[in-house]
Amino acid sequence: MWFGDDEGHMGFDERGVVNEEMARKYYEKEFNAIKDPHLLTITKAEFCFTPEDAFILEGSNRFDQELLVEQLQAITLHKTVAGPKPIKLHWGNTDDGSVDRDSIPTVEFVSDSPTKIIELPMKDPNGIPYNNLYIAGIDSIDSDKTTSTGQTDVSQFCMVIMRK
Repeated sequence: MWFGDDEGHMGFDERGVVNEEMARKYYEKEFNAIKDPHLLTITKAEFCFTPEDAFILEGSNRFDQELLVEQLQAITLHKTVAGPKPIKLHWGNTDDGSVDRDSIPTVEFVSDSPTKIIELPMKDPNGIPYNNLYIAGIDSIDSDKTTSTGQTDVSQFCMVIMRK
């Protein structure tokens, strides 16, 4: 016999054996019902399924946990955060007609592109993008379909630029 949710399944039986899939469903429903970000953080730490949740209250975290939880709820629960939009970038040309990579590209929103953007770069009062406001990470392109370890599902390319 399983104990817990409205169907009687929390995820553990009378012996204390846990069915992880059932338990995860039960607690996700519980998490989604919590509206207070601080209480949600504490509850996720107590009933965790990931290492991140287990250690969410530990150490000297420089990040505002309540703000992060509110953002997570906006994305997953309320669906109020806009997703990325496909774009094309257009650079200017030099006098000899080649692409001027030092120019600031213009952005064209298109219906289909592998390049996606959530927000345009922030600019100062003079219309110039701020220096050092963004950080980038890259997962490079593999030159063929395999790696030295024999993997065949390899990276094609991904670059993420985020505002600090």
